[in-house]
Amino acid sequence: MSRHWNGGGGAPELGATDLEVSQAFQVSIRTIRRWRLQYAEFCEALEMAYHRKVQIAIDAVTPAPATPTEDL
Repeated sequence: MSRHWNGGGGAPELGATDLEVSQAFQVSIRTIRRWRLQYAEFCEALEMAYHRKVQIAIDAVTPAPATPTEDL
């Protein structure tokens, strides 16, 4: 999963990696992975953020549908 984080010690950006989340919370990656298993809401939040980030990327590269033109 290659997502980005601003690295400023605050909250990670949308769709951050487990490493980036662990750095933001100042815990190990193992802790983030354990939290994913122990806390369904935490896991769901990370997954939703990831999928939203992917959708934003897809939308950015997908051409808009052609609009019908009227015959003049």
